[in-house]
Amino acid sequence: MKVFCTLALFAISTYAAVQKTGNTVVLENLNGVPGNPCITFRNNGEIVEAACVDTSIDRQITLATNNGKNVLFIERSFDSLAGKQPCIGFNGTHYRALDCNASNTIFVTFTNNELISGTTCNVGHDNKAQVVVGQRQSGDSNCAKFKVHLIKGSGTSNQAEAAASAGSTGANSGTGTNSGTGTSAAATRRRRPKRTTTIAAAAAASTSPVVVASVSSQATGSQTVTRSGGTFLLNDRNGVPGNPCITFRNNGEIVEATCTVAAIDRHITTAKTSTGAAALIIERSFQSLAGKTPCIGFNGTHYRAEDCNGSGFQFVSFVNNKMVAGNTCNTGHDNLAQVTAGTRAANDANCALFDVINV
Repeated sequence: MKVFCTLALFAISTYAAVQKTGNTVVLENLNGVPGNPCITFRNNGEIVEAACVDTSIDRQITLATNNGKNVLFIERSFDSLAGKQPCIGFNGTHYRALDCNASNTIFVTFTNNELISGTTCNVGHDNKAQVVVGQRQSGDSNCAKFKVHLIKGSGTSNQAEAAASAGSTGANSGTGTNSGTGTSAAATRRRRPKRTTTIAAAAAASTSPVVVASVSSQATGSQTVTRSGGTFLLNDRNGVPGNPCITFRNNGEIVEATCTVAAIDRHITTAKTSTGAAALIIERSFQSLAGKTPCIGFNGTHYRAEDCNGSGFQFVSFVNNKMVAGNTCNTGHDNLAQVTAGTRAANDANCALFDVINV
């Protein structure tokens, strides 16, 4: 296998955590896979092209710096990088998710609408939609060009493109500068075998609830929570067309996005509190909940990720194919694909109904 000559490891003695300095974006390859041109991160850290679902956190990248170097921070989390900050890096053969703060990480930057690292760039994709790296030719004529989808930040997408390129240099092959940022609950997460089952097959094979709990068992926070059942995705039967599955943003918000079985930001596991009440553990980690176990909670206005062992919220459970917390339920989604909560009507007539996709 060819190893590019830009692979050089530098010993850096100064350590600094990644600082987000710019917009959060999704990158669309202008000559990408037809219908699936957006940069997407698999749970194993590989980068592929998939549908441009801007609300899906496994597509989202934030412009950042590490010890003064431009980096691209990946908003989703990864089992193999539990407790670490993921950035796009170059391992000598591929661009993939790597530890931003490892001393041997060679960063990838976004320059002139291209993904580059030293003398290499993303030159497109293979027949499996995986991104491909090659040596930059004169004028970067062989490098893939990207359109920016602005997710969070100021200005237009065109301005975001300009901001992404400002200050970046084509020769930036800087290395990471930190030994890590500690551990989190995700570090003890069970490793799962890679799945090859298609989403459609999984949905067809599993459409019954995995938890049946009485509403009287609803509980508030500040209790020990332990896993008690299987891990699954929840598919809203009347959800966003083409994007109906419960998905967790890095800020803890819950939205609906594509039913990507392998994406950990969709994974939920049934659990029990210390009093025996039903709860739902979220398998991804969150920067705001570092070192804590996240559960779905109701904070009085929204269902979102909360510290399972914290306070000030009600646990959300899965009852008769519905997400409920006390006298509230998930009533569907708004025009931004964010889940909505409301008071349960007679016979839960207003509550969204979900099918289970087992992981």
